[in-house]
Amino acid sequence: MNDFVVQMVLSFSISIGMLLGGALLGSLGSLLIGGYPATTMLDVAERIRMWAAVAAIGGTWRLFELALWERQFPDLAQQILIVIATFAAAHLGYTLIQWVVRAA
Repeated sequence: MNDFVVQMVLSFSISIGMLLGGALLGSLGSLLIGGYPATTMLDVAERIRMWAAVAAIGGTWRLFELALWERQFPDLAQQILIVIATFAAAHLGYTLIQWVVRAA
């Protein structure tokens, strides 16, 4: 498969997985100490949304910088699409958590 597609799918999956997993485990911790899991889940998801996207991007910033300085515009466009995919995944994860909490 194309390396770009693989990188995009992995970044998307890492971002949404970090957000959903962090919120779920945070709510479990809240349940163990007698707190409100739904409120904690929303709070944790909101706090780690940006960090999940940044962590999923990871080493692509170096590739972004190289593409920019060497004027390799197709590579630059690919890196921008990967960044958009990771932020979209973080937003989708946050929206899913909001939906689940409001449905409960």
